[in-house]
Amino acid sequence: MILLFYGDDVKLIKIKVDEWEKDIFKNHQHLDKILLESFNPSVFINATEETLFSDLRYIKVYVQKKDDINSILKLSKKSDIIAIIFYTEKPIDGIDKSIKTFPFFLPKPYQIANILIEKFSKKIDPIVIDFLSKNITSLYEIEKIDYYLKNNPDKVIKIKDLPYIIEEIDVSVFSIIDDIINRKIESALNSIINFINVSEYGVLIKNLFSTIKMLYTIKKMIVNKVNDQAIIKKFNLHQIILKKYIEIAKKLDISELENLLIFFPILDLNSKKFLTDYFVCKLTIDF
Repeated sequence: MILLFYGDDVKLIKIKVDEWEKDIFKNHQHLDKILLESFNPSVFINATEETLFSDLRYIKVYVQKKDDINSILKLSKKSDIIAIIFYTEKPIDGIDKSIKTFPFFLPKPYQIANILIEKFSKKIDPIVIDFLSKNITSLYEIEKIDYYLKNNPDKVIKIKDLPYIIEEIDVSVFSIIDDIINRKIESALNSIINFINVSEYGVLIKNLFSTIKMLYTIKKMIVNKVNDQAIIKKFNLHQIILKKYIEIAKKLDISELENLLIFFPILDLNSKKFLTDYFVCKLTIDF
Protein backbone atom coordinates (compact mmCIF):
# COMPACT_ATOMS: atom_id res chain seq x y z
CA MET A 1 0.00 0.00 0.00
CA ILE A 2 1.39 3.36 -1.05
CA LEU A 3 -0.05 6.73 -0.03
CA LEU A 4 1.04 10.07 -1.46
CA PHE A 5 0.57 13.21 0.65
CA TYR A 6 1.35 16.29 -1.44
CA GLY A 7 0.77 20.03 -1.75
CA ASP A 8 1.98 23.30 -0.21
CA ASP A 9 0.04 23.14 3.07
CA VAL A 10 3.06 21.72 4.90
CA LYS A 11 1.55 21.84 8.37
CA LEU A 12 -1.65 20.06 7.37
CA ILE A 13 0.33 17.38 5.50
CA LYS A 14 2.39 16.69 8.62
CA ILE A 15 -0.72 16.48 10.81
CA LYS A 16 -2.51 14.12 8.42
CA VAL A 17 0.55 11.88 8.06
CA ASP A 18 0.91 11.74 11.87
CA GLU A 19 -2.76 10.81 12.25
CA TRP A 20 -2.45 8.11 9.61
CA GLU A 21 0.70 6.71 11.24
CA LYS A 22 -1.07 6.36 14.59
CA ASP A 23 -3.74 4.22 12.97
CA ILE A 24 -1.18 2.12 11.11
CA PHE A 25 0.92 1.36 14.18
CA LYS A 26 -2.18 0.71 16.25
CA ASN A 27 -3.14 -2.10 13.87
CA HIS A 28 0.42 -3.26 13.03
CA GLN A 29 2.48 -3.02 16.21
CA HIS A 30 5.45 -4.97 14.82
CA LEU A 31 6.08 -2.86 11.76
CA ASP A 32 9.70 -2.08 10.91
CA LYS A 33 9.91 1.69 10.42
CA ILE A 34 12.22 3.29 7.87
CA LEU A 35 12.53 7.07 7.47
CA LEU A 36 14.20 8.52 4.36
CA GLU A 37 14.49 12.32 4.31
CA SER A 38 15.21 12.26 0.57
CA PHE A 39 14.85 9.71 -2.20
CA ASN A 40 17.79 8.03 -3.87
CA PRO A 41 17.27 4.61 -5.56
CA SER A 42 20.42 2.96 -4.15
CA VAL A 43 19.83 4.36 -0.65
CA PHE A 44 16.21 3.23 -0.82
CA ILE A 45 17.24 -0.32 -1.80
CA ASN A 46 19.98 -0.52 0.87
CA ALA A 47 17.65 0.75 3.61
CA THR A 48 14.90 -1.69 2.75
CA GLU A 49 17.30 -4.65 2.45
CA GLU A 50 18.17 -4.23 6.13
CA THR A 51 14.64 -5.36 6.96
CA LEU A 52 14.58 -8.12 4.39
CA PHE A 53 13.29 -10.72 6.86
CA SER A 54 10.44 -8.62 8.22
CA ASP A 55 6.93 -9.47 7.11
CA LEU A 56 5.86 -5.84 7.07
CA ARG A 57 7.75 -2.58 6.57
CA TYR A 58 6.62 0.98 6.97
CA ILE A 59 8.61 3.45 4.87
CA LYS A 60 8.17 7.22 5.09
CA VAL A 61 10.05 8.98 2.32
CA TYR A 62 10.29 12.61 1.22
CA VAL A 63 10.67 13.21 -2.53
CA GLN A 64 11.83 16.26 -4.46
CA LYS A 65 10.30 15.54 -7.87
CA LYS A 66 7.33 13.74 -9.39
CA ASP A 67 9.39 11.05 -11.17
CA ASP A 68 10.59 9.74 -7.79
CA ILE A 69 7.05 8.65 -6.93
CA ASN A 70 6.73 6.06 -9.69
CA SER A 71 10.33 4.95 -9.04
CA ILE A 72 9.38 4.11 -5.45
CA LEU A 73 6.44 2.08 -6.74
CA LYS A 74 8.79 -0.03 -8.88
CA LEU A 75 11.31 -0.60 -6.07
CA SER A 76 8.86 -1.41 -3.28
CA LYS A 77 7.40 -4.78 -2.26
CA LYS A 78 3.66 -5.40 -2.39
CA SER A 79 3.62 -5.91 1.38
CA ASP A 80 5.27 -2.54 2.06
CA ILE A 81 3.29 0.28 3.64
CA ILE A 82 4.72 3.51 2.24
CA ALA A 83 3.94 7.18 2.93
CA ILE A 84 5.40 9.51 0.31
CA ILE A 85 5.58 13.23 1.16
CA PHE A 86 5.96 15.65 -1.73
CA TYR A 87 5.89 19.42 -1.11
CA THR A 88 4.77 21.17 -4.27
CA GLU A 89 2.82 24.30 -5.21
CA LYS A 90 1.37 22.73 -8.37
CA PRO A 91 -1.14 19.90 -8.90
CA ILE A 92 0.39 16.68 -10.25
CA ASP A 93 -0.86 14.13 -12.73
CA GLY A 94 0.39 10.91 -14.32
CA ILE A 95 0.63 9.09 -10.98
CA ASP A 96 0.02 5.34 -11.01
CA LYS A 97 -3.59 4.60 -10.06
CA SER A 98 -2.54 2.07 -7.43
CA ILE A 99 -1.13 4.96 -5.34
CA LYS A 100 -3.67 6.63 -3.05
CA THR A 101 -3.31 10.40 -3.31
CA PHE A 102 -4.11 13.04 -0.68
CA PRO A 103 -3.67 16.63 -1.93
CA PHE A 104 -3.37 19.47 0.59
CA PHE A 105 -3.09 22.88 -1.05
CA LEU A 106 -3.46 26.26 0.65
CA PRO A 107 -6.14 28.35 -1.13
CA LYS A 108 -5.51 31.88 -2.37
CA PRO A 109 -6.23 34.76 0.08
CA TYR A 110 -9.63 35.61 -1.41
CA GLN A 111 -10.63 31.93 -1.25
CA ILE A 112 -9.59 31.74 2.41
CA ALA A 113 -11.67 34.86 3.12
CA ASN A 114 -14.68 33.23 1.45
CA ILE A 115 -14.18 30.03 3.46
CA LEU A 116 -14.05 31.99 6.72
CA ILE A 117 -17.14 34.04 5.87
CA GLU A 118 -19.13 31.00 4.75
CA LYS A 119 -18.06 28.86 7.70
CA PHE A 120 -18.21 31.34 10.57
CA SER A 121 -20.58 34.07 9.34
CA LYS A 122 -21.03 36.63 12.17
CA LYS A 123 -18.81 34.74 14.64
CA ILE A 124 -15.60 36.33 13.37
CA ASP A 125 -14.76 40.02 12.97
CA PRO A 126 -14.16 41.24 9.38
CA ILE A 127 -10.75 42.61 10.37
CA VAL A 128 -9.79 39.09 11.50
CA ILE A 129 -10.96 37.63 8.18
CA ASP A 130 -8.80 40.12 6.31
CA PHE A 131 -5.75 39.35 8.44
CA LEU A 132 -6.11 35.57 8.31
CA SER A 133 -6.72 35.48 4.56
CA LYS A 134 -3.27 37.04 4.04
CA ASN A 135 -1.32 35.43 6.87
CA ILE A 136 -2.36 31.87 7.68
CA THR A 137 0.03 29.21 6.41
CA SER A 138 -2.27 26.22 6.81
CA LEU A 139 -5.95 25.31 6.65
CA TYR A 140 -5.33 23.66 10.00
CA GLU A 141 -5.59 27.14 11.50
CA ILE A 142 -9.23 27.25 10.35
CA GLU A 143 -9.81 23.95 12.14
CA LYS A 144 -8.43 25.57 15.31
CA ILE A 145 -10.88 28.45 14.98
CA ASP A 146 -13.73 26.01 14.40
CA TYR A 147 -12.77 24.06 17.51
CA TYR A 148 -12.49 27.27 19.56
CA LEU A 149 -15.94 28.51 18.52
CA LYS A 150 -17.57 25.16 19.24
CA ASN A 151 -16.25 25.45 22.79
CA ASN A 152 -17.11 29.17 23.01
CA PRO A 153 -20.47 29.46 21.20
CA ASP A 154 -21.22 32.98 22.45
CA LYS A 155 -17.84 34.38 21.40
CA VAL A 156 -17.17 36.70 18.45
CA ILE A 157 -13.49 36.43 17.53
CA LYS A 158 -11.62 39.74 17.55
CA ILE A 159 -8.05 40.40 16.39
CA LYS A 160 -6.75 40.21 19.97
CA ASP A 161 -8.18 36.70 20.41
CA LEU A 162 -5.99 35.20 17.69
CA PRO A 163 -2.77 34.70 19.71
CA TYR A 164 -4.75 32.48 22.11
CA ILE A 165 -6.30 30.46 19.29
CA ILE A 166 -3.48 30.32 16.74
CA GLU A 167 -0.22 30.59 18.62
CA GLU A 168 2.01 30.62 15.52
CA ILE A 169 0.57 33.83 14.03
CA ASP A 170 1.98 37.22 15.04
CA VAL A 171 -1.04 39.53 15.09
CA SER A 172 0.60 42.37 17.00
CA VAL A 173 1.02 44.87 14.13
CA PHE A 174 -2.48 44.29 12.82
CA SER A 175 -3.86 44.63 16.33
CA ILE A 176 -2.10 48.00 16.76
CA ILE A 177 -3.55 49.31 13.50
CA ASP A 178 -7.03 48.18 14.51
CA ASP A 179 -6.71 49.91 17.90
CA ILE A 180 -5.45 53.17 16.37
CA ILE A 181 -8.32 53.31 13.88
CA ASN A 182 -10.85 52.60 16.62
CA ARG A 183 -9.18 55.16 18.97
CA LYS A 184 -8.25 52.61 21.65
CA ILE A 185 -5.20 54.68 22.55
CA GLU A 186 -4.09 52.99 25.76
CA SER A 187 -4.30 49.53 24.22
CA ALA A 188 -2.46 50.70 21.07
CA LEU A 189 0.37 52.33 23.07
CA ASN A 190 0.87 49.20 25.19
CA SER A 191 0.97 47.05 22.07
CA ILE A 192 3.47 49.40 20.39
CA ILE A 193 5.85 49.22 23.35
CA ASN A 194 5.56 45.42 23.52
CA PHE A 195 6.06 45.10 19.76
CA ILE A 196 9.15 47.31 19.64
CA ASN A 197 10.71 45.35 22.48
CA VAL A 198 10.80 42.22 20.31
CA SER A 199 10.86 43.54 16.73
CA GLU A 200 11.91 46.50 14.56
CA TYR A 201 10.51 49.98 14.15
CA GLY A 202 10.52 49.53 10.38
CA VAL A 203 8.04 46.65 10.37
CA LEU A 204 5.53 48.59 12.44
CA ILE A 205 5.94 51.80 10.46
CA LYS A 206 5.62 49.97 7.13
CA ASN A 207 2.32 48.39 8.17
CA LEU A 208 0.94 51.63 9.58
CA PHE A 209 1.90 53.44 6.39
CA SER A 210 0.25 50.78 4.19
CA THR A 211 -3.06 51.01 6.06
CA ILE A 212 -3.15 54.81 6.09
CA LYS A 213 -2.27 54.89 2.39
CA MET A 214 -5.23 52.61 1.64
CA LEU A 215 -7.56 54.75 3.76
CA TYR A 216 -6.30 57.87 1.95
CA THR A 217 -6.95 56.31 -1.47
CA ILE A 218 -10.46 55.28 -0.44
CA LYS A 219 -11.17 58.72 1.05
CA LYS A 220 -9.96 60.41 -2.15
CA MET A 221 -12.35 58.27 -4.20
CA ILE A 222 -15.20 59.14 -1.82
CA VAL A 223 -14.42 62.86 -2.17
CA ASN A 224 -14.50 62.41 -5.96
CA LYS A 225 -17.95 60.83 -5.56
CA VAL A 226 -16.90 57.34 -6.62
CA ASN A 227 -19.57 54.92 -5.41
CA ASP A 228 -18.86 52.11 -2.94
CA GLN A 229 -19.12 49.32 -5.52
CA ALA A 230 -16.51 50.98 -7.75
CA ILE A 231 -14.20 51.34 -4.73
CA ILE A 232 -14.66 47.66 -3.86
CA LYS A 233 -13.68 46.63 -7.42
CA LYS A 234 -10.42 48.61 -7.20
CA PHE A 235 -8.97 46.65 -4.27
CA ASN A 236 -8.10 42.97 -4.03
CA LEU A 237 -10.01 42.47 -0.77
CA HIS A 238 -13.32 40.86 0.09
CA GLN A 239 -16.19 43.35 -0.06
CA ILE A 240 -17.10 42.84 3.62
CA ILE A 241 -13.58 43.93 4.57
CA LEU A 242 -13.60 46.88 2.20
CA LYS A 243 -16.99 48.05 3.41
CA LYS A 244 -15.50 48.39 6.88
CA TYR A 245 -12.56 50.43 5.55
CA ILE A 246 -14.95 52.60 3.53
CA GLU A 247 -16.96 53.33 6.69
CA ILE A 248 -13.75 54.30 8.50
CA ALA A 249 -12.52 56.47 5.61
CA LYS A 250 -15.81 58.38 5.49
CA LYS A 251 -15.21 59.53 9.07
CA LEU A 252 -11.63 60.71 8.46
CA ASP A 253 -10.45 64.05 7.11
CA ILE A 254 -8.56 63.77 3.80
CA SER A 255 -6.12 66.59 4.65
CA GLU A 256 -5.18 64.86 7.91
CA LEU A 257 -4.55 61.58 6.06
CA GLU A 258 -2.48 63.49 3.48
CA ASN A 259 -0.36 65.07 6.22
CA LEU A 260 0.17 61.69 7.85
CA LEU A 261 1.49 60.21 4.60
CA ILE A 262 3.91 63.11 4.21
CA PHE A 263 4.98 62.70 7.84
CA PHE A 264 5.83 58.98 7.56
CA PRO A 265 9.32 59.34 5.99
CA ILE A 266 10.21 61.76 8.84
CA LEU A 267 8.74 59.32 11.36
CA ASP A 268 10.82 56.50 9.92
CA LEU A 269 14.00 58.59 9.92
CA ASN A 270 13.54 59.92 13.47
CA SER A 271 12.68 56.51 14.86
CA LYS A 272 15.87 55.03 13.40
CA LYS A 273 18.01 58.02 14.35
CA PHE A 274 16.96 58.35 17.99
CA LEU A 275 15.98 54.71 18.62
CA THR A 276 12.88 55.68 20.53
CA ASP A 277 9.18 54.80 20.38
CA TYR A 278 8.25 58.44 21.13
CA PHE A 279 7.46 59.33 17.50
CA VAL A 280 5.26 56.29 16.86
CA CYS A 281 3.42 56.83 20.14
CA LYS A 282 2.86 60.52 19.31
CA LEU A 283 1.43 59.54 15.92
CA THR A 284 -0.93 57.11 17.67
CA ILE A 285 -2.21 59.78 20.05
CA ASP A 286 -2.57 62.44 17.33
CA PHE A 287 -4.18 60.20 14.69
